[in-house]
Amino acid sequence: VQLQGQKNAWQLQSLCIGTWCSDKLACDSVDDPHQAIGNYTASKGKLMGFFRDPDQRILSGYHRLVNTFTEGCFNWNEAPDCASGVQSWMAIQRGPRQPILEFADLWKGGMTFQLTAATGSPLDVIRPRVTLDDAREAARRVKEGFAFVGITEEWDLSICLFHKMFGGRCQAIEFEDTRPSFSGKTSDTEYNTSELMGFHDDIDAVVYDAALQVFKAHLIAYNVTYESCRSSCVPTY
Repeated sequence: VQLQGQKNAWQLQSLCIGTWCSDKLACDSVDDPHQAIGNYTASKGKLMGFFRDPDQRILSGYHRLVNTFTEGCFNWNEAPDCASGVQSWMAIQRGPRQPILEFADLWKGGMTFQLTAATGSPLDVIRPRVTLDDAREAARRVKEGFAFVGITEEWDLSICLFHKMFGGRCQAIEFEDTRPSFSGKTSDTEYNTSELMGFHDDIDAVVYDAALQVFKAHLIAYNVTYESCRSSCVPTY
């Protein structure tokens, strides 16, 4: 499964391999889920992803205590203190946090990059910048190449939709927020976008709008609502 942002990639991959692979989904390794989509033609029609409001995504990344954009860790190849492993996270947490608008500008267009680039990571601060034309191509791929589109802000409904489309039992872990940005943060709480001081990721907004269109169309096509979700997708523990 190509996961463009996820809560529990490992769980989804294990379920995918056991239940949904073959002709339905492309179940690739998620050892490093933050990678560009690569060969889109080969995966077209078998992709899946969860998409998030781009400004909320930026704020979530900023408020997570460990991220690769803190001072001194901008270029991993030139920052020995940011080597891989536990030491890297310790080094990152020790460093001062980047100003939020600098961080936002670096994260801008991350979804677009991941959906259109052949290689690389959207978290790489020296990745090529993307344009509105790239965003329109990414949006086209979301509409034409994804077997499943979920929305992070509608996580529970997305999980129900996934099972309605592909089968399998709902599991409790699928509804858990396994990586809150800070203690007490819940998936139902949105960040205050005033922190961005008017900044808006207009590049990824094009992609997110396309994802919303696909998601809403699938809800109607498969007759998935909050009411049907409560009755048909009872989590097992």
